[in-house]
Amino acid sequence: MFAEVRDAGGSHSVLEVSSHSLAFERVWGCHFAAAIFTNLTRDHLNFHKTFEDYFAAKRRLFEGSGAGAPDVAVINADDSYATRLEGLAKRTVTYGLKGEPDLTTKKFALSFKGLQFTAQTPAGKIEVRSPLVGRINVYNILGRDRRQHRAGNSECKNRGGNCEAGACAGAFSAD
Repeated sequence: MFAEVRDAGGSHSVLEVSSHSLAFERVWGCHFAAAIFTNLTRDHLNFHKTFEDYFAAKRRLFEGSGAGAPDVAVINADDSYATRLEGLAKRTVTYGLKGEPDLTTKKFALSFKGLQFTAQTPAGKIEVRSPLVGRINVYNILGRDRRQHRAGNSECKNRGGNCEAGACAGAFSAD
């Protein structure tokens, strides 16, 4: 599949790497430019049996899976396992709604029509509107790969600091 992306002119791929695939070493030898840790929940305990085994599988992504650690680790600082991943990648960026993460929002509005918030980033504030609902999607938007669209760069369609989630939800830059 990567060859097809390359042959079609693509230069990047995004993968959702499951804890199962990490446990079975299905991505062994793949170098990841960025890895995102969203959370550790009871979802896969039927497979991993314990939280420690589940976490150990996820940690493999941040240790490098045989190809070196990711260049950037993007970590949900609100999860209790987050601190155990810091320092594994070349650079760590945190996001969350509590404390003082690198990417956050202090206020957000949730409704059945979607959500609105001001993302507070090292690059400045960015207004975000999304048709997605629920607090979990505030986390998902904050955790997106900020390198896709940097606030104010020529690739970002919403250069004024406004961001329509989906078109430019990742308009955060910690560079």
